[in-house]
Amino acid sequence: MSIEITTLPSGLRVITDYVPGIDSVAIGIWADVGTRHEDLVHNGVAHMVEHMLFKGTPTRNALEISEQVEDVGGSMNAYTGRENTAYYIRLLKEDFALALEILGDMVQNSTFPEDEIAKERDVILQEIGMTLDTPDDIIFDWYQETAYPEQALGAPILGTANIIENMQRDTLFDYVKRFYTGERLVISAAGGVPHEDVVREAERIFSNLPSAANQNFIAADYRGGEHRVEKELEQSHIVLGFQGIARDDPDYYASVLLSTILG
Repeated sequence: MSIEITTLPSGLRVITDYVPGIDSVAIGIWADVGTRHEDLVHNGVAHMVEHMLFKGTPTRNALEISEQVEDVGGSMNAYTGRENTAYYIRLLKEDFALALEILGDMVQNSTFPEDEIAKERDVILQEIGMTLDTPDDIIFDWYQETAYPEQALGAPILGTANIIENMQRDTLFDYVKRFYTGERLVISAAGGVPHEDVVREAERIFSNLPSAANQNFIAADYRGGEHRVEKELEQSHIVLGFQGIARDDPDYYASVLLSTILG
């Protein structure tokens, strides 16, 4: 089996799948934190941090972050989920160290410039507006809110317009310091780079991660219910959901198969 895992002294885990003969590599950082770990008064901070990590460090501005990846033929992206956040780059294997350097710089040294925060507020507010105008998209936010009312797990990933308009720079800094710690981060690489090479560069680059603080997360409380919204549309969109089972439950894969059959 080609998958290898190494845990560094900081708690940072390095997971690789080395594929000899492949000239490219997909490499990224996964943070074990998302919308469900937010305070409701700061709903949307996880997603806003994801946007802002691309906006500059002391050694790279937003344009340089993008250009340094594209100049070697690579591509980069990110996403925020309810339980994790990811930043990843795909490029040729000989440039994997550059990818790790850029990702490490973003995670450890982002400066959150005030002018870029203002721009991203507008971008995210447009995303919120687009979601509200897209029934087959917003219906899943309504479902989540109904299943987990008054909980971060039921809050929208994008946040709400009022909270985003008032999101402060210090809130973004505090979120990164609190959650982007070694124990909550995973570096994953798949492609033509041996495991020991990724570990060596990760040890060199990720030397400025904050220490983990004690985190006491409130367990999710599935309540369910019904939520209906009537609009003058030609279609109806319906989500029917049930409380599921744990990933390590013996019946988990049977439930996935049943979901596929019904879907």
